[in-house]
Amino acid sequence: MSRRPVVADTSGLCALLDRSSRAHGAVRSVLRGLDRPLVVPEPTLVELDHLSRRFGRTAFFLFLEDLRSGAFDLEPIGAEDLHPLLLLGDRFRDLDPGYADLAVVRVAQRLGAKEILTLDLRDFRVLRADDRPFVLLPADA
Repeated sequence: MSRRPVVADTSGLCALLDRSSRAHGAVRSVLRGLDRPLVVPEPTLVELDHLSRRFGRTAFFLFLEDLRSGAFDLEPIGAEDLHPLLLLGDRFRDLDPGYADLAVVRVAQRLGAKEILTLDLRDFRVLRADDRPFVLLPADA
């Protein structure tokens, strides 16, 4: 099994934190079986914070505590990522991806990750860091 990390998209994290989500069990199952790091791009936290108002702020702050304790890896987007991120935005202009989605792809590109934790199949079936599609978890598990 590859030691490359899995990069988390906001939708996958929402399903993890929202126990009422239909995908909650599938996401938890994937994470229980994960033998390598789950990387959380920093821009996903802003979306997750906003969306947590739907399923509970407590879950969001518990997730932040998990990040602080090292249960997941927080990956920043730095100035050196902006040019590659802009190139990705231009490459996938027709899809009109948001900053957080582009950050997920950029982090995957930088870390050599091939798997994305996401429920956003429409976008992440098209978005890619290189010429190969990502493996989308839990859908492709």
